[in-house]
Amino acid sequence: RAVVITLLVSSLAISAVSAGCTIGRNAPVFKQCDGAWGSNKLGSSSTICAVGCLMCSMSSAMNSLGKTINSQTVTPAVLNQFLIDNGGYYGNLFIWGSVERFGFRYEGQPSDKSVLRQAICDQKVVILNVNGGGHWVLATGWDGSTFYVNDSGYNKGSYAEWEVVLAGVYRLA
Repeated sequence: RAVVITLLVSSLAISAVSAGCTIGRNAPVFKQCDGAWGSNKLGSSSTICAVGCLMCSMSSAMNSLGKTINSQTVTPAVLNQFLIDNGGYYGNLFIWGSVERFGFRYEGQPSDKSVLRQAICDQKVVILNVNGGGHWVLATGWDGSTFYVNDSGYNKGSYAEWEVVLAGVYRLA
């Protein structure tokens, strides 16, 4: 009997992994180099177009949740200015806790793909680090070994599991 139960549990785990899930909210794709904000200064010495992938991903997530900043709909221009004005960058680096006042609780940067898949299924905000660690994208779902994304820098809608290095994860307060 113990063997049968073990096999049944293993079988269920395999079907759950291949089933996938999606984020149940419509997040816009904000392109870093959009003329409305691409040339805006980001942090201390760069632009949104050059290094704004993480901030654009966060803007997309906040927008999908109906968040506003000073009664303005969140776009990369609006979030970037807020971050500049409120210590949200360390040099050009995004400070993960800088959006907590908007109901995002930073949980860290796991690299375990099963943890990332579960966070997506739990409807958390998951910002994946891809391209060997050089680019950030907003996860919108997963299926099998594919993560679906909103990519602010490239015209890609998905990344293979092996392309994901880690992720920044937020739970909603």
